Amino acid sequence: MSNDLEKEQGDRIRKARLQRFNGTVNMKEMAIFLRVPYRTYQNWEMGRNLPRREMLIKLADLLKVSPAYLAFGTE
Repeated sequence: MSNDLEKEQGDRIRKARLQRFNGTVNMKEMAIFLRVPYRTYQNWEMGRNLPRREMLIKLADLLKVSPAYLAFGTE
């Protein structure tokens, strides 16, 4: 259950990054933008961990999507 949620959220984060930046921004650059270690950001996209609420809001703002979309797949 939890693993599926993390995997799905990671997929949404990855897709939102690719759409927002047309594939020109990589995971390392996202980590720099968000001021988190690369491994932390990588784990979010790979579905290994979920970002905390505050970081999810920052991430959604950067990606120009709603936090609800990243967290649950809804707008």
